Amino acid sequence: MAAALAVGAGLLLGGLSQTDPRRAVALIVAGLALGVLPLARLLPPGTLSAKPGLPAAIATMGLLNLGFFGVEAFIPLALVDLRGRSILFASLTLTAVTITWTAGSWLQARLAGSGLRRRLVRSGLAILTAGAGGITLLLAPELPAELAPLVWGFAGVGMGLAFSTISLTVLETAPAGQEGEAASSLQLANMLGSGLGAGIGGALIASFGPGEGLRRALTVQNVAMVGVLLLALAVAGGLPARRATRAAEETGSTSSV
Repeated sequence: MAAALAVGAGLLLGGLSQTDPRRAVALIVAGLALGVLPLARLLPPGTLSAKPGLPAAIATMGLLNLGFFGVEAFIPLALVDLRGRSILFASLTLTAVTITWTAGSWLQARLAGSGLRRRLVRSGLAILTAGAGGITLLLAPELPAELAPLVWGFAGVGMGLAFSTISLTVLETAPAGQEGEAASSLQLANMLGSGLGAGIGGALIASFGPGEGLRRALTVQNVAMVGVLLLALAVAGGLPARRATRAAEETGSTSSV
């Protein structure tokens, strides 16, 4: 199943890079047909439809990584090739988000005791979406590229809040004795989301070509990733509002018997 999923993802990305519409549609359809069923079997039932609870948490994590890394992977390219800034400046932007991601995780650890789950995830996603939108605006030559470390650093706070809270929620909502399977599904969502985010952008760049084509490709990519993050905000509505307690679940099961 994993091999079929990998081949399907490759066909999908190959289709996105095609300039011939007929070949593009054929490859995309073939990729989806080959990859969707194995993906559904590898993830908890209901993940692709974002069923409330554990499936929604896994789906939100996949969309979160897709949106975040789909933007971040091309920030150095945008700053150096489009905006004419140095590699050192691009590195500063990536360093800023690393620091603020850590800060967001630290903040999440302090707020986790409140038991709030859905609100923390949605707050983080809202911050990240705003940051991704800001990076998209900075592709325009009229705006100062020097704002990039601040804008993407702001997004990192949201990533830290959302990523850590979703990881915690997955373990809390996993059925007793199935925590390992839930963690494996979470890792698959992480890797698939980040890989597709970078792959889709690469395919778009290859399709649009150099020069102004690069600006158009990155604009399309970033706008699409903002849309992905907005979808993640909606899917996060299926997360539990508060911390799931195993004791309560087991008590409920006992009383029903």
